[in-house]
Amino acid sequence: MVSNIDISRFQRIAPSPTDSLAAHDRELLCHWHKIAHTAIVYQRGSEDLWQHEVIHLALDHPVILNLVLAISSFEQAYTAHQSQVDAPGHRIRRDIYVSLGLKYSQVAAGMMRHAVAKANVNNGPVCHLASVLMMINSYAQGSVKELVRVRDEPSTMLSDLLVTCRLTRGVRAIAETYGVIRPDRHELILFVTEVEPPDRGPLDPVLQMLNSLTFLEKEEDPSTKQICQDALDLMKWLVKKAQTSEWCPAHRASLQWICLVGKGFMRLVEHHEPAALVLFSYGCFLDDGYSPNTFVMRGWKEGVCAEIRDIVGSEWGKDVLI
Repeated sequence: MVSNIDISRFQRIAPSPTDSLAAHDRELLCHWHKIAHTAIVYQRGSEDLWQHEVIHLALDHPVILNLVLAISSFEQAYTAHQSQVDAPGHRIRRDIYVSLGLKYSQVAAGMMRHAVAKANVNNGPVCHLASVLMMINSYAQGSVKELVRVRDEPSTMLSDLLVTCRLTRGVRAIAETYGVIRPDRHELILFVTEVEPPDRGPLDPVLQMLNSLTFLEKEEDPSTKQICQDALDLMKWLVKKAQTSEWCPAHRASLQWICLVGKGFMRLVEHHEPAALVLFSYGCFLDDGYSPNTFVMRGWKEGVCAEIRDIVGSEWGKDVLI
């Protein structure tokens, strides 16, 4: 544990979690603040950002998952608000996303405050946990992207999408590791159904499109080619499994693919390997509709794919999702 950490700027919590706490409780809360600070400072750029000692207190308490989702919602809202769009229709959609993201984030933060007030009375550990989460949320609302952005990574739509992917992978990792998912929670969309896929379903056109992709034949490096082929095979399997979903099945497949695709593939994307970036354009945007019930990338398809085309050049650019 780093002993000389200045945590004063991270203690922006309302109401103050130290009110009505005994000296021992205040000392313990300060300890967890330092742990949370250490997680923020020393795990920057890691898709496992949220898998840190601080969440050991989250055992059997799904409150942490709500908070991470709130942070991601705020990140979406903040990014949408900062985006520059010209067409009136895009501006309207952007403003809707900002409103939805902020509303979700504020509701979750309110739940945190309620948890603090209630836990002060009858559950000290949960009080400490909720307080630390509120601190992280307050700090993250300043600019959560900067907490998980790779060093010197430019602020582009693609890099912002990668940040959101890291957060999404972290949400699933937490849920899987600590069992905080309840059967009636919407976050179950991040998990693959055990139901056998039907022979036919609404995503058949998506499967046909994926089966027609041939751009990996151009990749000369065998290791890169195999990693991308494995990622494509996973994508096809998840699309088949999502055929039974009543909730945006194609988008569900995208979410699950983002969570389950290997770290090796994500590293290729972050290093701007053309084959990986092209495949990334398909995996993130399997749902070509404009449903408001999305979590990762509302309305970003055109901008992200345009940036990918600029990065990979004309030879690979023609294979990027249209």
